[in-house]
Amino acid sequence: MLALGAFRIGTLCKLCYRHVRHDIERGVVPVHVHVEADITKGKYHDYDTFIGGEAVEYLKAYLEARRNGGLPNKIPREDLNDESPLIRDEHSKALKPLTPSQVYNILHGLMAQAGLLGSKVGRRYTVRPHSIRKFFRTQMAALGVQTDYIEYMMGHTISTYHDIQMKGIEFLRGIYTASGLGIKPKNKTQQNRNTEGDGESTRPKPGGDPHEGGFNNALQNSDKSGHRIRPGPEPNQNTGKRL
Repeated sequence: MLALGAFRIGTLCKLCYRHVRHDIERGVVPVHVHVEADITKGKYHDYDTFIGGEAVEYLKAYLEARRNGGLPNKIPREDLNDESPLIRDEHSKALKPLTPSQVYNILHGLMAQAGLLGSKVGRRYTVRPHSIRKFFRTQMAALGVQTDYIEYMMGHTISTYHDIQMKGIEFLRGIYTASGLGIKPKNKTQQNRNTEGDGESTRPKPGGDPHEGGFNNALQNSDKSGHRIRPGPEPNQNTGKRL
């Protein structure tokens, strides 16, 4: 979800079932997520983004496991409601969301296991959890999506904010869908299908297939793009939690 929806970790932890309920229960993909200003980093304004099919598939399976009592640590069955945390703490039988520090440490641990951290520059590694959000920007740009649409879906303040918002959810859903953003490498047939249509802001730019080499390669390359980075504090709490 971080890679395909460009959420900040803090925002992801504040998402509730109501944010995805409408599209999830109707089988609409990509799933639209309206992010209120109150759960954004600066609380400047609300915005809209989407979750692609790959993430939706796993999210639906995860939510079903919660309903059926299929989570580890003997977590009981859960009746999801609008205010249920979208991602819950599986180490607590009391219903509560994961904290940003827990998510950070989960991702950092997985990156270390996969050998993705790279070299250490000062106190930070070349690739870190924040890089997943940058993956969204880098890949969408490589797929030919106009910068303002990318920045809007990332929740950034831009001069065209109101113009883009007035275009409506279905227009933005079309932009997102036509980009073909994904994590898994695509075959040639899928690539060709994703670049057909009216061509507005969706055709890949020259320079090769952004999906070539898979997610790991793209994630590492995203940190060499020269885009602006505003990293937050990196928590040290180690929960040992699996994602």
